[in-house]
Amino acid sequence: MALYLYLQFPALQPDSLGCTAAQQLPVAVVNEQHSIVQLNTVAEQQGIALNMALGTAAALCHNLQLLPYQTQLQLNILQSV
Repeated sequence: MALYLYLQFPALQPDSLGCTAAQQLPVAVVNEQHSIVQLNTVAEQQGIALNMALGTAAALCHNLQLLPYQTQLQLNILQSV
């Protein structure tokens, strides 16, 4: 009998920043199609949502901090967990 465990980390890259300043600012991770793929709770409280277009997100939140989605960084963080 096989057991499976499904884990979801919707804010893996923003949460991995670790500094308190980054936790107080709205942070979002953007993919190559200029779409929001991860965000922290501060950004969510500002009205930013997953799969939102970058232009819409920037219009809703003028101080939104953007990070590019980095596959290798994501894998490194997951391996360290």
